[in-house]
Amino acid sequence: MANAGGDSRTGARPAVRWWLGAFGLGACLTLGDVGRCCDNPVFRYALENWPSAEYLVVTAGAEAAADAARIDHLLAVAEPRPNLRLASAGELPQLDASGPLVLVAPPPPRGQPGRPRVTWSGPATEASLARVVDSPARRELVKRLLDGEAIVWVVLEVGDREAIDKGQATLQQLIDGYLEALAQAEAAAAATAPPPNPQAPPPIDKSAFWPPRFSVLRVAADAAEEAVFVAALLGTTQEASTREPLVFPVFGRGRVLGSLPLSKLDASRLRSACDFLTGACSCEVKEMNPGQDLLFAADWDSVAKLTRPTGTVSLFDLEPAGRPAAAGSPPAPVK
Repeated sequence: MANAGGDSRTGARPAVRWWLGAFGLGACLTLGDVGRCCDNPVFRYALENWPSAEYLVVTAGAEAAADAARIDHLLAVAEPRPNLRLASAGELPQLDASGPLVLVAPPPPRGQPGRPRVTWSGPATEASLARVVDSPARRELVKRLLDGEAIVWVVLEVGDREAIDKGQATLQQLIDGYLEALAQAEAAAAATAPPPNPQAPPPIDKSAFWPPRFSVLRVAADAAEEAVFVAALLGTTQEASTREPLVFPVFGRGRVLGSLPLSKLDASRLRSACDFLTGACSCEVKEMNPGQDLLFAADWDSVAKLTRPTGTVSLFDLEPAGRPAAAGSPPAPVK
């Protein structure tokens, strides 16, 4: 399938690496023969299949034990369940506890060493915990992703209002231009496509999520109810300055692809991110793909499973070397 610039998806990979490199996320990796390309777009496969990494919450101070018991109960009865777990201080020996309630971000991918990353700290109250797991912007973001949007472009409103408005207008123009070019490229490809092969497996029905839909969500950096969400967003960025608006493409189950000052977002970088997220998923293993998870209270499993892996082998389908498959079980698929 051609992209908006007329190149094939494969040809767009160098541009993807450029976008990812600009955010310090590295390139998307594959598993060679294990991770053969499938027909599912990355954004949809992520929504249906990639569980969110857990944030940790730790209690500290004189009332740590009582606070922990209360927090543990609140998390146990929470519906929907957030990707948050109560941890003991012993699990995080290097943690610098700066408050009665400390929120710790998931560890870096692939077991990279480093101190626990404190996202936020505050009082150990029910109201405080509620703000940790939920906020108006996050509820809206979850609604849009569950509704099938491919990317929600979160704009963190920092600095001059005029610059924010101008940046959002430019972002919307870039989005509109990308979608128009994508439609034209797909129409041209359809007009010259060979007749379908009756022996080939039926294609995936993408009508529920294709063509892809994008939207912009503005979040005020100084909004009290969004303090934890803003802290989590900033925890995913390596930008040296937060004195101007930042943009975060969010997909799947609330996963951030990267971040960039809004003033630096141009057609090429936007196209690279869009091509990657709307292109065919090349690896089923979440940790082998770029991005960092945010914290939400959301029932992601409620989304209908509309896609299926095709031409791929999951690591869980492979038997360990030298060990036969269990009796009565089908052999591992060879694709």
